[in-house]
Amino acid sequence: MLMKSVFAGALGLIASLSVANAATETYNFLGDKAGTYYSSVDFTSDMGNTVTVTAGTYNSVISDGSTGTAWVGQWTGYGLGVCSYGGSKGCYESHFVDGYGANEFLKFSFDHDVTIESIKFKDYGDNYFDLTLGDGTNLLDRMYNASGLYQVATDAMGSMFAIGAFWKGSGFKVQSITVSYDTSEVPLPAAGWLLIAGLGGLVAMKRRAATSV
Repeated sequence: MLMKSVFAGALGLIASLSVANAATETYNFLGDKAGTYYSSVDFTSDMGNTVTVTAGTYNSVISDGSTGTAWVGQWTGYGLGVCSYGGSKGCYESHFVDGYGANEFLKFSFDHDVTIESIKFKDYGDNYFDLTLGDGTNLLDRMYNASGLYQVATDAMGSMFAIGAFWKGSGFKVQSITVSYDTSEVPLPAAGWLLIAGLGGLVAMKRRAATSV
């Protein structure tokens, strides 16, 4: 009876390691990469996951653009902006995401599927922006004059989103993004399989001992 209880308890403990849970994480863009322009730059969330940020310009849909036509800039305490006239050594235009001359966008490529819960902006004008899923053709939201912390209404899930300025008077920086996601199931460690095999061996030995009496 004791052996059965131990075996059942071990199975329950091991099974609990594979349960998937929902989680929320925030990517903060206020800090440590300031002063340089990037064609591509990575950030880590408070949960240790990664997002790659690129930039570009677009006409009617964000997928019209190319990430090679603009650079991502970061300013300490202010957030992420875009430079579409300049280069890695300097920017010769307004260094926020704006729609003056060209509609600029930031593209966020996550290392896992997420749903965006909120976006925090720093405003430099009328904050008119597009939020898209995937390559930029799937428009999730077009918001007029949103400011500060914007709560996203859609529950769309994906690994790539983009935020673009679609009007000439629009200007903003992205300070943070909060997302939710389903944690992947944790694979059973090798030690867990060894524990099961060992317990199984003990049960077999007990049965052989009982039949030989």
